[in-house]
Amino acid sequence: MTPGLMRVLHDVEALAKEEMYAMQRSDLFGNCVFDPLTPTVIRYRSILTEECCIHELLHAKLWHSGFGFLRLRNPYDPNESLRHIASMLNGTFHHAIIFPKLLDLGIDPKENESRGVRSFLAKLITTSEPQDSFFNPLVAVVYSRAKLETTLSQIDEEFASEHLRPGKQLGIQLVAIVDKYAIDDQRSFNEGLRKAMVLLQMQSFLQFGAPTPT
Repeated sequence: MTPGLMRVLHDVEALAKEEMYAMQRSDLFGNCVFDPLTPTVIRYRSILTEECCIHELLHAKLWHSGFGFLRLRNPYDPNESLRHIASMLNGTFHHAIIFPKLLDLGIDPKENESRGVRSFLAKLITTSEPQDSFFNPLVAVVYSRAKLETTLSQIDEEFASEHLRPGKQLGIQLVAIVDKYAIDDQRSFNEGLRKAMVLLQMQSFLQFGAPTPT
């Protein structure tokens, strides 16, 4: 365990007042995940790399410091687009704070994020007709991730097709909210996350959660 990982782990456990531990789950969508419903667990699919562990511990540190997450109102809702919106919207806000900390530890997360966003973008581009009411909000969060978290170039051109344009316009507004509110201050951060939920008209499907009153 490197000094950087030890330091982050110590900080998180001091905030949580409990030990953190890892759990393997083969059914995960991503390589590794922090879920505030189990706030002392980092789940991973196959291999838990140090970079992935630090990344998820920093998500945990934000949660235990009072920074919020959006959750599904119905945790059993099967709609994949809705689940992706919640996950990626949380990531968009959290990563605005986490990425500079990863860079300070010598980790550049943008290459991994670029691959994930590229995969989502390819699916959106080949979707000729919106599948449901979640399509434009999903385009918006993918656009915001592409603009804020990746090394991809010509983002605006790639979102120029007619069926992506309404979601892109939402995404431009979302980027502005992230830029203004996603700072290392929990009151501003949590206000911005709520504003993003309202912008995307997700209040009926998502709810805000934080470990302490803010």
